[in-house]
Amino acid sequence: MATAATSTILIETSHFLLRPLTRADISDAWAGWLSNVDDAYLLNAPPRALKTADLRDYIAGFDNRARILLGIFHRPTGNHIGLLTAIASDSGNEVMLNVYVGAAQFRSASNFMEIKKIRIAVASYLFFERGFKQIFASVVAHNKVMVAYLRSAGYEIAKRTMTPSRTTPGAPPVEVLVFRLTPERFLARNGDWVTAPKSGG
Repeated sequence: MATAATSTILIETSHFLLRPLTRADISDAWAGWLSNVDDAYLLNAPPRALKTADLRDYIAGFDNRARILLGIFHRPTGNHIGLLTAIASDSGNEVMLNVYVGAAQFRSASNFMEIKKIRIAVASYLFFERGFKQIFASVVAHNKVMVAYLRSAGYEIAKRTMTPSRTTPGAPPVEVLVFRLTPERFLARNGDWVTAPKSGG
């Protein structure tokens, strides 16, 4: 079973900092991330601008133990550009991971390697600090960029499901792919970036 977080979660790369979100981080920019229909489509979410109360309730739903919520901040500017959620299973051995970059300029191809570094740092934390045995991630099949990324990172498809379209009510159902990553596959694909910690004793 994975261990509970024992201190404030802080994950860093050369260009980004991930830390727990608080009410002080609520902003109009964050509230507007899903107002663009094209962005909402890639998440199968209804396009709408969120309200301050919505974001307060959202933050309150996480304890950063079994339910983790981290903001992604651009270190050179301090701007809040995305978020991460990681929700542990009842057994505590698996975790459902979601990483969303809300600031469109950071989703460009020129930032691909920096976003990859974020995902590698997060997976390292979940596997080797928290002790999870499997990471799951779900993505709509029409989000081709994310599907390609997950495959390249070592994820394999664990399940396919169909769900109603939330972006365009009345549209055909949307296919959702659930991907799975193990520590072994993670290290096999990302061994040049990270190594597993040696066990003591």
